[in-house]
Amino acid sequence: DELYTHDPMAGIGAWETVASMSVPRYALSAVALPNGYVVVAGGTAYNQFLTGIELYDCGNNSWRTWSTPGAVLKQGRAEATMALVATTVDGEDALATATLWIIGGRSGTLYLDSIEQIVIDFTGDVPTASVTSFTDVLNSPNHLSLARANAKLVTYDTGFIVMGGQTASATYSEQVDIYDILGDTWKTGPNMHVARTGFQAVTLGDGDILVLGGRNSSGILDSVERLDTEDASPANWTWDDFSDPDPTLDLSLTTPRVSFSAVYRPSTGTVLAIGGLDDNNTPLDSVQELFMDANRVAWVPADSLAIDRVFHGASYLPADGTVLIYGGQLGSRFAPGVE
Repeated sequence: DELYTHDPMAGIGAWETVASMSVPRYALSAVALPNGYVVVAGGTAYNQFLTGIELYDCGNNSWRTWSTPGAVLKQGRAEATMALVATTVDGEDALATATLWIIGGRSGTLYLDSIEQIVIDFTGDVPTASVTSFTDVLNSPNHLSLARANAKLVTYDTGFIVMGGQTASATYSEQVDIYDILGDTWKTGPNMHVARTGFQAVTLGDGDILVLGGRNSSGILDSVERLDTEDASPANWTWDDFSDPDPTLDLSLTTPRVSFSAVYRPSTGTVLAIGGLDDNNTPLDSVQELFMDANRVAWVPADSLAIDRVFHGASYLPADGTVLIYGGQLGSRFAPGVE
């Protein structure tokens, strides 16, 4: 339940420990909100698949938890994927509500295709949470076409993209599904070049999506793919696997990683790859930073975490450029703390 933050203004070596979550957990889902809060949902610890939701207030360095039936997940789930899909603001342009979708994952040996909606309401004296299962909602995406865990959910202008993951039959997936909110329809997208689970996906400043690392039947991966989303129609999007022989275009991770975290930092235009397991299944505290500008395209070592972390979460807080790392697995222990 530990949480750590990285302050970019303090330079390399600026990780610090802040308030811990109330429940240690790994394989959790987490999303940073535009008002400096972070929503954490689900995960697993001590053979329990968690339904609880916690809200971190970066400004006050404090956590709020909910336990009433309408404010927790209907289904305990780990290795799910979650994203912010809508917000509303009040008359002073402060965040009023934030709507998130948490998709798929697993509960024990049961792999899930279900989708739940979480609404965080900031209009009262204290924030509140409400959760709805899409099986109870008309005109919703209802469920995934493929039950899977460790997929990635990424939003775009009029919908969201679900990619990769692992199914109950231990099959690694390269499948990409696109949900169009305006048309309320699922469409098959362009599949990734490489099937993968336990990977990371980040949206870059130009709207393209970068997929990094993970695992498949060949082992733990260092490969990187980029989805070109310049065309207005998702049907015309294409993947670049950087197989061009020009070495300056090789974005492969310098350390293969699975069950790690990654964030895009708009303030620097760089991507951080954080912790996880390497190709020897060794837990990592190392951090790599990808620079992609006119001067260089390269992974550069960044300051290491205070501890090794696997199956943890990470969020970028746009208000001040802070990166938060929380939870995860530390050998046989589960981390409540935050950096």
